[in-house]
Amino acid sequence: MLFLTIKNRTKRLTRLNKEKGGSKEQLRKMKTRMKRITWIKRIIGIFLVLAVFGGCNYAVLVIAANSKTGEVRIWLKSYMISFIQDIFTTELIKIWLNTILIRELTRQPSKWKSKIMKLIVDPLIVRAVAISNCPKSPPHLLRI
Repeated sequence: MLFLTIKNRTKRLTRLNKEKGGSKEQLRKMKTRMKRITWIKRIIGIFLVLAVFGGCNYAVLVIAANSKTGEVRIWLKSYMISFIQDIFTTELIKIWLNTILIRELTRQPSKWKSKIMKLIVDPLIVRAVAISNCPKSPPHLLRI
């Protein structure tokens, strides 16, 4: 019960709202419980990231300590090149590819092309683009 999904939470909140016994106090308790669970998950995530980061640095130091100087320089150079490629190049290519595929999807491609494109396109990027293009408030109609 510790890791409730968002759907389960919303179903439970709507059920509490609909029930006659679903008072504001129960809703408040549920909301504070959800906030506490979110806070705990965030702390666990931070510790996991720090553990992986520390483990990677430890592995680099152990390899560097057990190798010769020339070998360490060659290894460090290739390590830094791959690191920069992973951070910059891969992400830029991913974003570029997604923008091209989203643009092509809006032009109504054939059925099999659209299926392939939908498999390749990242849904988080599509969601971010959709949210950024939504108006902040509904347009006001002018009275004549």
